[in-house]
Amino acid sequence: MIFTFSKEIVEKYLLKGNGYFNNARLYKVFDDKNQIGEFLQLKDICFFNFADFSIRIQKESNNLIKSKYILLDEQSQTKIGEYSISGWVGQYGKLILDKDVYYCEKLKPEIRYSLFNKKTWGHYKIQISNGTNIVIYQFKVNEPFISFPNNIKYRPFTGEVELYNGSILLLFAGLFLLEAVFDKEDTSMS
Repeated sequence: MIFTFSKEIVEKYLLKGNGYFNNARLYKVFDDKNQIGEFLQLKDICFFNFADFSIRIQKESNNLIKSKYILLDEQSQTKIGEYSISGWVGQYGKLILDKDVYYCEKLKPEIRYSLFNKKTWGHYKIQISNGTNIVIYQFKVNEPFISFPNNIKYRPFTGEVELYNGSILLLFAGLFLLEAVFDKEDTSMS
């Protein structure tokens, strides 16, 4: 299945049942032209909703080597999964959903990078997979030639999502790992 998605930076956002949030990163996912859900990223907490599901992601533990986050069903307040985000360079993290373990990796984008062609800058391809269920995010972030710090995570963009054998839950949960990639990219470039 193929979906499109967009990322916006919103100064103030009202999340039903949770109040207003400032300076958030908001993803919207579309099936054709119909929005099927949203993902809201804040500093230490995230929310996403689709269909009748409302999920909260919150930090459980944090240290230099690894941070752990849990996924909670907002209605039942039950844990449905967890993330482990590595502090090591080149490792992005893993997601556990329904006892299935998914890993995040950065792939080579389809458009080959050239320093002399600005149209080739800022292309990304990120995969979340357990070998059977796969979600691939492809997008282009407009990047200036020189920017310190880079702050990719604070740049809006649009892109495409391909879902193979996975659930919509995996697609939305994977957006958190996408943000973990941005955190690593921003840290390594500054």
